[in-house]
Amino acid sequence: MNDRRPRTALQRLVVLITALVLLALWVRTTAQHTRGESLRPEKTKRAIAARSKPKPLADEPPPSPTPATEEAFKSVTLWLHPKAEDAWEYPNQMDYQIYPANYWPMGDEAPWPDIESADALQDLAEALRDTNGKPGEAAMHFLEQAEQDDLFNLADTLDFESPWTGLVAMQAEFVETFRQVGFWPEAGTVDYTRDRTLAQHIVDTWPDDPAAEYARLHLLQISHVRQSAHQSTEEAIEWIEDIIVHTQDSLVLDVALAEFTLIDKSAFNEQTIEAIGSVYTETSIKTQRGIIHTMMNHYAQTEDWAQLDVWATKLIAHEKEAQWDPNDPSPMNTQSILSDLVGYRAVRGGDTPQNWQEEVSTVVHMCHEDHPFEILMAAEAEWSDGWRWNAWWELNTHFGDTTRAPDAPNFIDCVQLNDWQHEPSQPTLLTIKIVK
Repeated sequence: MNDRRPRTALQRLVVLITALVLLALWVRTTAQHTRGESLRPEKTKRAIAARSKPKPLADEPPPSPTPATEEAFKSVTLWLHPKAEDAWEYPNQMDYQIYPANYWPMGDEAPWPDIESADALQDLAEALRDTNGKPGEAAMHFLEQAEQDDLFNLADTLDFESPWTGLVAMQAEFVETFRQVGFWPEAGTVDYTRDRTLAQHIVDTWPDDPAAEYARLHLLQISHVRQSAHQSTEEAIEWIEDIIVHTQDSLVLDVALAEFTLIDKSAFNEQTIEAIGSVYTETSIKTQRGIIHTMMNHYAQTEDWAQLDVWATKLIAHEKEAQWDPNDPSPMNTQSILSDLVGYRAVRGGDTPQNWQEEVSTVVHMCHEDHPFEILMAAEAEWSDGWRWNAWWELNTHFGDTTRAPDAPNFIDCVQLNDWQHEPSQPTLLTIKIVK
């Protein structure tokens, strides 16, 4: 027979305490599962969102072809950059850098310390990612919380048991330095010693913890800040090579190589070049573009034409992967870049042009060599058994059109009187924009 006697108050208390203990253990176990298993940078939600590719155009049905008519013209714009002495450079350097706000782990993706400043750091990351965010307010709130959590003493004592606490303190020191110096400090004047100290301690003490990856990236990016008193291209390259060798995280690799793309005019040694080339295919589409741009700059400066051809070929292959717009009229269009390079090399004894775009570029570069000018200009032409030039005009410093006629008669005559050998395959309306 079941015992239905009512429980005493003491028995009910024991049951309640037991239930609370079990609940606490469950909560703790769940928290360890969701926050204790630190996610590598590539697995974080922000990183996945920042690196997600748009849907490839190849998945969409191609548009129906429009029958060409004899009167229809194909419009082509070529941007050309003739240079008398300076080395060729990939036009319009873009910012390939990947910032911490785009790979910082969220609150449930790492064992962040249970302090208010850790939550405030999450708010700051979101404010930096949101175009309508208020990062100034979020930064000040983060600094206030960091001070209340006594994080500004950790750079002196290095007395913390979790690398994730150290990361919050590292970011607090970095943001505080930024608050003190403002937006436009002079080059070489900003002292990042405190956050560097914290980052290095994390790397040295917990080298295999995911937190160390974030600390390494911080050390790399700080070494490459122009305003930093510790700025060192050599150190940045050393960090990049170290990350290439040791990381197994694709996002960390991507951030490191994005930093490499900002090093335009350094004399890279063969070790660096070999290291970058070995992981080129492992990086994101955007970073690959930056690597191509950087390598083409390097080999143009060193006049290593064979390697320049290698990376020009990679650019062509990259276009197919990235689904670049073939009708892009900007200086970044691939046809302009490749044609401009042929003209640049022609002045320096390069091969003869193989198509009409390369021939136009070669003539512009050669005529500029013989009749140099300082202005920016543009011209329009149609093919009619040779190029028939409709108009020439100056460009302003922002590459916009003006109504002024260019004062470069010898150069213009040199271009217009050329005996053209390569004919477009269809009626073409050509615009050339010549900038320095």
